[in-house]
This record gives sequence, C-alpha cells and structure tokens, in this order.
Amino acid sequence: MSRILIVGQSYITAESRKKLTHLASHHLDVALIVPTTWEHDSFGSYTFQPTPQDARISIYAIPVRNNGRVFAFSYALAPLWRAMQKIQPDIFHIEQEPGSLSLLQFVVLRRLRPRAKLLAFTWENLFYRPSQPRQFLEQIELAELDYLFAGSSGAAQVFRQKGYRGPLQVLPNIGIDPRHFAPHPADKLRRTLGLTERFVIGYVGRLVPEKGCADLLNAFAQLPENCHLLFVGSGALRDEIVRRAAERGIETRVTFQPTVPHDRVADFLNVMDCLVLPSRTMPKWREQFGLVLAQAMACGVPVIGSDSGAIPEVIADAGLIFPEGDVAALRETLIRLRNDATLRAELSARGRERVLAHYTHERIAEQTYAIYHQLLAEEV
Repeated sequence: MSRILIVGQSYITAESRKKLTHLASHHLDVALIVPTTWEHDSFGSYTFQPTPQDARISIYAIPVRNNGRVFAFSYALAPLWRAMQKIQPDIFHIEQEPGSLSLLQFVVLRRLRPRAKLLAFTWENLFYRPSQPRQFLEQIELAELDYLFAGSSGAAQVFRQKGYRGPLQVLPNIGIDPRHFAPHPADKLRRTLGLTERFVIGYVGRLVPEKGCADLLNAFAQLPENCHLLFVGSGALRDEIVRRAAERGIETRVTFQPTVPHDRVADFLNVMDCLVLPSRTMPKWREQFGLVLAQAMACGVPVIGSDSGAIPEVIADAGLIFPEGDVAALRETLIRLRNDATLRAELSARGRERVLAHYTHERIAEQTYAIYHQLLAEEV
C-alpha cells in the first residue's frame, strides 16, 4: 500500500479532513501533519481536535513557530523528525506555497527518500515580486518539485510566469460536503431574522474592503422596499457599513449577523434568495477561489460574483458575473435576478450540479488520487 504524507494548516478543521478520508478509501496509507494550533488574522484561532472520521488516517499534530505567517512559519523539528521516521512516505504532498519555510523543511526531508515524489500547492494568483529571501526559496523549491497543484488557472499562470515548467494541475485543495451543504427549509430562521416575505440578498464572509462589501451595500440601497440585505460575518468594515446604511436610511432593511460556526453556515445560506461575492482586486490580492460560492451553489442558492480572480472560473454558467467595482452593473444584475423566477430556478439547479461535478471532497479526492496513481506508476 502506497504511503502518502499530506501537510497543510487547512486540515486543522474537521470539515477539510473529509477529503483525506475519501483519499484513504483508494487503498492509500494516508498520514497528515498539521499544526496543533493555527492563528489567522481574519478568522481567529483554531486548535486541532480529532474526530471519529479521522480513524482512517494517521495524524501528527505538531507545534509551529511564527504561527499564522503563511510564508514564515515552520514545524518544530524534533516532533517533525519523529513523525517522518514513522511515516516513510512514497509521496510528499505539501500543501504550502512555494517560497515558504515550511515547504523548504520537506524539500530537505525528501532528500532522505530520494525515490519519493514531492508535490506542492499554491493559491497565489497575482504576479508580483516578493522579497529577495522568498524569491530565493521559490527558486530552490520549484526546482525540486515533481508536481504542482494550483487552486485556479490564474495561480497556474503565475507560476508559469515564474518559470515553473514541471507538471501542473488546476485543482483546489478544499471542497465541501454536499450532504451538509444542500437545500433545506429555512422558514423558522427567516422568521427569527424577520425576513419573511422579503427577497433576501446575502453575503457570507469577512467584512473587509477587498471583499467589496461597500459596493454591495451601495448597489442594494436603490433596490425596492421588499428587498433585504443580510451580512453574515465580521470584520474591520462592519462599523462603516452600519454607518453608511444609516446615512442612506436603509438600516431597517440591512441585517448584520456575526460570524457563525461552520455547521450553521448552510442554515443561513438557505435563508437567502441569492448570494453575492463582490470581491475587489487589490495590489497584492485577488479572489483566490471563494469557497462560499460553492457552498451556496450546493444549497441551491443562485450566486452573483464579481470578475475578480477565480470567481468567474468557479461560477462558470451556474451564476451571474459583473465587473468588479461596478455598482451600477451589480444593481442591474440584482434587479434582473429578483424579477426572473425562472432564471433563479435555472441557476439553482445548475449551481448544485456544478458543485457535485467539481467541488465536493469526494470529487477532489478522486482527481488527487489520479495524480498520485500517475506519479507512482512512473516508479514501476
């Protein structure tokens, strides 16, 4: 049985580890190295907690230095070395960005198993010149890779620009559980939120400038009285949005729900008649995926997204796209969707179908396994 080592801070959440359970079902010996805790500026602190679903994988939770710094963090050496002695992988699947210290650790460790394959993952979809030390690490690490996964076609293009010529696959490293994210009645929550007999336009995520929350509020302000805007999330822009809503006299038609636990996100999505992700490209950031789009589509909620980064790629023909930052275009798109029940039904069906075809944990695991099989076959 082939031994696969997967490394990544995203697997600190039980939801993300469902992909690994599906991988293990392909007769693979799957081991995971994950930080014991992970700090995120926007999403808070996470602590690894094992669950019954983890029984099919071997997990090594290891402390990290420089916690929360994607390019600067590294795993504690002594427990990392002990874990590697036990795992002895045939494939190192390191879901860390090229140019990161953590990836460098596994570039070095792979030297102890020279026949093993080394894979990395990137979300970086905006080309810019990083610091000299990071450029240096990128060059070293890219030269060592046997395969690179890119979360979007934009990320793939960036690394071709950076000179990577090895095998590459566009495939996100995260998916969703379509049994949890599925259409279900939300009348009770609608009543609790005071949203009965309203066309509910929703947003789920961080309330920060790059997510275009202010654009959504401005577009909504000119919609009819029976429309309601529901923000689910927290962030630095919240107070400003509250103030702007009051200045426009629409505060009674805008509801703010603080960030909810992952297992409640589907409930709030099912309250919505549509979900909007109006992201704006910044000098060093553009939308890398927009997981909430897949979550909403899986719930049968029609989606509207800006054309920032990977959003059009994720939505394809299963939603509506407007030019980022174009408030008038967003307003017209919202009006069109509100007035066309047939279009909403079509997008609802297309969205769920697209998620089942591309963005479930099981589907992503299947495509990942196909790459593993290809790489391992090269050694036979």
